[in-house]
Formats: sequence, C-alpha cells, structure tokens
Amino acid sequence: MAPISDRKWGSFYRQLNKNTVIWAIHKTSGEDLSGIWRLIKPTKYENITCAKGMYAKRELCIIDKHPKTTKTCLLVFFILLHHGVFAQYCTPNNRFTEAAVFTEAQVDSAVNVVYGSALDYAATNVDLKLNIYYPSPSIETLSARPLIVLMHGGMFMNGDKSNLTSACMEFAKRGYVAATIEYRLGWGFVPTCQLVTPEVVISSNRAIYRAIQDLHASVRFLVHNAAQFSIDTAWIFVGGVSAGAFATADMAFITADEFALRWPYCNDPQFGVPLGYINTNGNALTDTFTLKGLFHNWGSVVDIDYIHPSTAIPMIGFAGELDEISPIDSGFFESCLRYDLMFGTRAIFQRLDNFGVCSEVNIKPNAGHGVYNSTYEQGIFRIGKASCFFKSLFCGTCASLYTTDSIPPSCSLITTTKNLLPKASLQLSPNPSNGQLTVISNAPQGSLMKVYTLLGELLYCEPLNSAAQELHLCHLPGGVYIVEVNDQRTCLILTN
Repeated sequence: MAPISDRKWGSFYRQLNKNTVIWAIHKTSGEDLSGIWRLIKPTKYENITCAKGMYAKRELCIIDKHPKTTKTCLLVFFILLHHGVFAQYCTPNNRFTEAAVFTEAQVDSAVNVVYGSALDYAATNVDLKLNIYYPSPSIETLSARPLIVLMHGGMFMNGDKSNLTSACMEFAKRGYVAATIEYRLGWGFVPTCQLVTPEVVISSNRAIYRAIQDLHASVRFLVHNAAQFSIDTAWIFVGGVSAGAFATADMAFITADEFALRWPYCNDPQFGVPLGYINTNGNALTDTFTLKGLFHNWGSVVDIDYIHPSTAIPMIGFAGELDEISPIDSGFFESCLRYDLMFGTRAIFQRLDNFGVCSEVNIKPNAGHGVYNSTYEQGIFRIGKASCFFKSLFCGTCASLYTTDSIPPSCSLITTTKNLLPKASLQLSPNPSNGQLTVISNAPQGSLMKVYTLLGELLYCEPLNSAAQELHLCHLPGGVYIVEVNDQRTCLILTN
C-alpha cells in the first residue's frame, strides 16, 4: 500500500507485529486541516473501526464516531486505493460521461493505418488496417487517454470497419481514444440448417479464430504505438456489435492455451492453412496488455465455463430478449442445433455477477438482434451508457445493474433539479469531487448540511436552501469525509 501521505494525507503507521499494520489518522487539535496529523493509540478509544486493505495483512483503523457511515467510507476508501481513484480519469467534470466535451471538429483521426498482415480465408496475404479517432492534441489537456477498440458485425462474412466510424467519433468526443478495426472475413456459410455439416462448423470456428487473432494484433499494435496516439495502456477496453461482440468477449475471457485445446483444427493442415497461435499472428509485436472492460452489443461467448475469476472483467452489455442469432442465455446460431452451443449476454452477466465482478446489462424485452441500433439516438444511448460505466470503473464506484427499462445514461454534472426527486434522500454529484459539488436531498429547506472528518470533527455547516444545492469544499485537503443532512449520511471523496 502506498503511504497515505503520497495522497496529501498526513500519515503514520505502527508495526504492531509482523502480520499487522495499523494506520491511524487524527487531526492535531487546533491545527489547520492541511497540517500535521498524529498517531493515535487505538487502546485509548472505545469505538475503533478497522477494515482490511487490498494488500495482505494490513488493516486501517479509524476512531468511529459515526460507526455505520465510517465503515462504508472505509470500504470505499480501500476500493479507491486499489483502483487508483485519484488518477486523472476520475474527473470532476463531464469528461468520460454521456455528454460530449469535444466537437467533431476537435477530433483528429488516422485512417487505414496498417496494423499487420495475415492469410485470409482464401489463403491470400492481406494487410490489416484500422481507423483511429482521438481529441486533437492542439486542445487536449491530458497526455494520455483510455483506449477502446471496436469490431464491426456481419457474421464473420461481411461488414467493414467504417460501420463503427460514428461510434468511434462519439467516444472520442467524450475524451477516449477509439479505434475501429478490419479483420479477416469469410467461411463456408450455408443458407439452411439442413446443409450444416461438421466441416461447416469447423469453417465458422476458424473464422472466429482469425478475427480474434486480428483483434489481438491490433491491440498489440496500438500498445506498441501508444505514445503516437497518446494512449494510456493501463486502461484498454474492447467491444463490438454482433460478430464483433462475439470475438471481443472470446478474447477477453479465453486464454490462448484454451483456444488451442478447444479448436485444434485451427492449426491442423487437413482443415486448411494452419493459423498459428491466437496471440502471435498478424504482426511480430510482443507487447502485452490487460483489458479493463467490455462494451458488448448483442454478442455471445463460446462457453461460459471459460469465464473464471482470473479472466473475469467488467462488462456493459445490450441485448434483445428474443435474439435468435446470439441467444441471450444459451442457444444455437439461428436456432440450428448443428452449430456449437453458445452463451449470450445475460449468461455472461450472471457469471460475472457470481464472481463479484461489476457489470451492467440493458435487456430489451420482446426484441431480437441488434437492439438500440436502429436510430442515431439509440447509438448515442449505448455509447453514453458505456462511457458512464467506464467512468465508474475509473472512480471505483461501479455497481452492477440489470435493467429492462432503457434508463438514459446520466453521470455528467447535475445542473438542474428536474427529475431529481424522489431518489435516495442524500446524493453527492460528482463524487469523487475536486471540492465543487452538488448536494441533492429531499430534506426540508432549512435543514442543516454538515461536513465531518471520519473522526467526527465538524468542518462545515450551512442551511439547505434547495433540493440541489452547490457545496464548495476546495479549501479541504484530499481525503474521505462524511456529509450529513438531518439523519442521512454519505461519504464524500475529495481529490483536491
């Protein structure tokens, strides 16, 4: 665990024994809040709250004058330390939310960038290209940005990277670097289920394998050239629609060794030109990466059992409940039992939820394949939801959600009181905050709004004059605080 002082906290620790480290923080009486803090001996106090950290054999103990709220804040505090909430992407503004912060004219692009080459379905060597979009360096304030790589759909037979140009533009307008890639297409598709043979199934799976190889090669290329496009390689997301969602989910959850065992015919000459390993084909680059999340649109995964704790990552997904191309739970492509069984968006969500991995699914009842995609506004809906989901990962505030209500995304700064109530009686937005935030409460006007340290020291008090009232705490140092209105309390994270 990094010393708390590195995050503008005064800090001390005492090695009680080789297995336990107690962290205690307390303000020296009469000192300024930005001053020095002193070590408190826990044995002198009756109410001590301790929480285990994300690192082995360490606990944090804090004097507990608000027991229930303090325990919640401690949990949030450790989540924030683990996920790096004080990083630059948990911004106290509209960046990385459903709201665009750049115009289309402020987005730069590079098109038909060659990221590799490989043998296609016809055994012809072809160049593999991508288009990439990002906020213009002339106005951009960040030196690096999160990356999302997108794959188009088309049954691994057709489609083009340009199909997702608009999606990439919208992500870039929200502050991301976004790339749409082309990948090798083609397999022995037949028009009816009666014509499907084992050879056709093998051909389809080899097409999926090639697509995943190309996806892997494109991400390696972008990691290798991160400086050129101002990419933060610590925050990489992948996603796609239909076949593209299928390929990105498979790459996210299934290892190269598992693919080699599942589909040995991908490298057996009797079934065609050997394709090579899943993560080495397409270019000679050896850059590694770790995915942080999925943008999954009406796709599937080849087997739910490949998702286990070591490969599970957060996902935001969209699917129609009656989808017959990518069944929402499990099923077969176009209901043809001759194809391999696959597992859809809801099955993936439930698996991730069982492992405690934060995920969100938006299910449209009585709808089939390609939901939320028939109009420009529906595409914006999905991109806005994904942006808010990713920002919750940046901030360590992600909470799993299963919804069928098409709830519009709303994680940008709140500027009006419309539709705020009734909700939870006390909310803070944004949270984490740089000190400028809005307190949302349905408490009666005139109620006292108070801010405490975790130790119960009152720092701020003023009457509540509206349902959405601005609060300015820029003078306080970064840390975890308690905000109280009447008998309702919640914790506030300041990133000052």
